[in-house]
Amino acid sequence: MKKNSARLAVLLVTLLVLGTVVLAVLFWQKYKNSKSGYFATVKKENISEVDISQAQKSQRVKKTPQGWYVDADSTRFKADDERITGLLEAFFLLKTDTVVSTNKNKHAELGIDKNIILFKENGHQYLIYIGATAGPDSSYVRIGENNEVFIAKGFSDAYSPLDYRDLRLPIVADETKVQAVRLSYGIVSLLLRKNKDRWAVDDKDAIREHIDFFLNDIKTLRAKDITRQNNSAVQLPQPPDLEIDVDESGKNTSAFFYKSDETKYAATIANLPFVYQLQSAYIESLKKVQKDFTN
Repeated sequence: MKKNSARLAVLLVTLLVLGTVVLAVLFWQKYKNSKSGYFATVKKENISEVDISQAQKSQRVKKTPQGWYVDADSTRFKADDERITGLLEAFFLLKTDTVVSTNKNKHAELGIDKNIILFKENGHQYLIYIGATAGPDSSYVRIGENNEVFIAKGFSDAYSPLDYRDLRLPIVADETKVQAVRLSYGIVSLLLRKNKDRWAVDDKDAIREHIDFFLNDIKTLRAKDITRQNNSAVQLPQPPDLEIDVDESGKNTSAFFYKSDETKYAATIANLPFVYQLQSAYIESLKKVQKDFTN
């Protein structure tokens, strides 16, 4: 009888110790995750592909030695570095300490059913379901096939829109390195030239702030869509309505803008095989005259 009691006591102590160890490990994992992120052990430099899908629509972003690119419509486009970087940051900062549901029957109610992001790293795949908005810059999220749904930040703009192509027109890379700009449209032809820290328009001194605003407007031009020039659906009315030539520390870039109708412009850049579709308001605002820079 005493032996049985002793064995039972040993068994209970063993179970208690094992239970304590298991709880401690679970607590440590949860604590570590709350501090460093669920995917802290994944190496950022090894992420080679990100697939973003929504219902029947998807887009694949791949990393190459030259950077991130999007393959769409049988064409390779440069990816929007800012958007893909933001998505990767959200992935690595993702934490699971704000669980809102463990009931799989509530997934659809929380929007956890159509929006999926797949991160690939050295043969491993990490699946994340992105649900409905859960507050400022927050979304309901589920990892893989786990039933837990929690709140995570950084994914709210992942599908706004579902287009990770770099839609900026690569006319100006660094406005501080621009030495000259030629602006031509209709009968107007302006030459903006930099001499040390001063700018001039033709033969008149220009206001530096006005030049800076103009260069920033060119640098931040974004298209609504991009297609290849050999696309039969693309028709460019000749001649171009506006031409901008930029000398950026010896690198010359020429951009040509064609008015499609009252609301749209098409643009091409010398030596690039793309046609950029833009809203006319942005292009019309670039048609400056001398007094815009000198008054």
